[in-house]
Amino acid sequence: MENSNPFELIEHLFLTHTNGKPFSTLSDPNAFPSSIISTQFSPLINHNNVPSLNTRTPHTTADSIQPNTLVRLRCMVQDIYNPEYYPGAFEEITPNGERSRKTGIGRDALAAAVNGNQIDQSNAVVWERHPLYCVPIPGESIWVQELFNQVPKEAAPQVASTAKRVFETGEEINEDTTTSNDINSDSSSDNHNDNDSDNNNNENSDLKRSKNVFPFDSFQSSSSSSSSSTSTPTFLKDQNNSTTHITNNNNNNNNNNDSNGTNNANFVNHNFEQAGFVVKVYDSEEMNLKATDCIELVGILAPFLPRDPTDDDLMDDAIPRLVPHIHCLSYRKLEAVNFFEGALVSQVNNDILLVREQLVSWLASSLGGDRLAAEYLILNLVSRVTARHGLMCVGNLSVNFTNFPASSLSPATPASKLVQNLISAILPKSIYLPLSLHTLNNTTLTPRKNYSTNIMESGFLQLSPGTHLMIDETALEAGKLVQQGLDNLGILKDLILTQKIQYDFEYYKSEFPTDIPVVVISESRSVLQCDCVVPVTVTPQHHLGAPISMPPFPQLQQFRAYLAYVRDISLAPPSDEVSKRAQEDFVNARKNNSEVTQGTFHLWLTIARLLAQSYGETQLNQERWLQALNLEYARVNAVQAKK
Repeated sequence: MENSNPFELIEHLFLTHTNGKPFSTLSDPNAFPSSIISTQFSPLINHNNVPSLNTRTPHTTADSIQPNTLVRLRCMVQDIYNPEYYPGAFEEITPNGERSRKTGIGRDALAAAVNGNQIDQSNAVVWERHPLYCVPIPGESIWVQELFNQVPKEAAPQVASTAKRVFETGEEINEDTTTSNDINSDSSSDNHNDNDSDNNNNENSDLKRSKNVFPFDSFQSSSSSSSSSTSTPTFLKDQNNSTTHITNNNNNNNNNNDSNGTNNANFVNHNFEQAGFVVKVYDSEEMNLKATDCIELVGILAPFLPRDPTDDDLMDDAIPRLVPHIHCLSYRKLEAVNFFEGALVSQVNNDILLVREQLVSWLASSLGGDRLAAEYLILNLVSRVTARHGLMCVGNLSVNFTNFPASSLSPATPASKLVQNLISAILPKSIYLPLSLHTLNNTTLTPRKNYSTNIMESGFLQLSPGTHLMIDETALEAGKLVQQGLDNLGILKDLILTQKIQYDFEYYKSEFPTDIPVVVISESRSVLQCDCVVPVTVTPQHHLGAPISMPPFPQLQQFRAYLAYVRDISLAPPSDEVSKRAQEDFVNARKNNSEVTQGTFHLWLTIARLLAQSYGETQLNQERWLQALNLEYARVNAVQAKK
């Protein structure tokens, strides 16, 4: 099937499965589940030829992508609207009285009369679809963009439908890809911007907007659509009336804020060329998507429909019209481990001790040759929230690296920025936040519902789970914090402590769980309390801020696959023997040192578990427990030595 004409297959499948059935039975979602389209649609198209809206290439510019054709998109769900109702099944009547069944799947509008054909509304069946507001993934590293751009992936292991879906894909990654991420320069990506899924799904009702109903007389007929349609303008306007390409997201380098520190509504303020997309997911009672989920989808790019100012019923104003609309035919959730082919992950698993040692050595080179600091950085990169008990997060480990020079004293790229560049070279998503007075006083960190425009205005910290956040406190200078600056400090402290972000609904605030590993770089102990304070000790052969050489690309890919693999490991409960040993060590340590608390024991267990994961192990053993105690002993001694 040609990618430029997806409606042929949609209509064919619709007719195949609905002909002979009375219209009254089509109101049942199971009468024509969208899984039928997705499971038969995806294998028949050439995904390599489907243009991606995440890239700027000769065949994916706004001029070259025609409406009503297939596109691919990699994005984050930023907001969720209430269901939108559309004519799922209806009949067209020709002038001579012949009737033919049609469906509104994949279309924003149908006309009342085209070429003399009329729409019979008397027996039409209304179905529902779920509009989402999606944005380019905040903090996505350049190497991930290049990986996806070079080898287009099939985005159909999960189908948006009411039925259970299982769709296997075989994806290949070209290991000959080269990276342009220069970690020794400021031109590298700064990349700004599930354990609580049940709570999150319940709370997501606060993010939903008013229901949208499309009248029949406002829809464009299926017979009038054409792949060569010219109804979509080359450029679309964003909400500030600035010209925006409908496709490009290649500029993922971020500078924290606009000069005035404000955000565009419904737009993660990370300087993306494309503000966002309205993605419509079909017949998805079992849709498990929530805000901040990352997905890859294949869908139909809808034509631009200019609003008729005299028609108040054309579309609910809650859904932005001046951004591209995509009708999602298939999607899958994105996880870091999905980026790498199975052979590479297996190789890393077989050589995990060697790969880990090489990664520790490379990280230490950026931390003044301090291997202890490199060990804690690996634990931070591997950490993720695995459970919650009240305000306590299990599995999360925030680290404060001290002894870094002030950014203002650095003649070139600050040493702290070099560490961030290194992190973005090996993690798929990372964010850099310089904690300057201007940033604190002017940045909107959390999302806010604007009831005058009925949209959720984005915040800097509305990030997808697993996005790494590096806070650069060396950029902090003397000055006065205004109220917003004080509030932002409190937001950052709460994020580090509870791994939750507050959404401001004007009349009340609601907390949403997140999973954002945090590293704080500072001269001395940070104003933001972290789990571990690690003074960086520079060896005679190294100095902070020295240029860092990139490893060969195959080794760099191993580092990336290693981190994705070990972070995804779920540990089994420790054996009774290890549990007993841990409790005995805690009791003995508490007898000898009154400063050892229950919180200290929790930290030891977290470090021990993360160590086990970093070695590719699935259960905490006695060796990793003792190694964790030795690391903590060395770290505490280093902290005491700096006092």
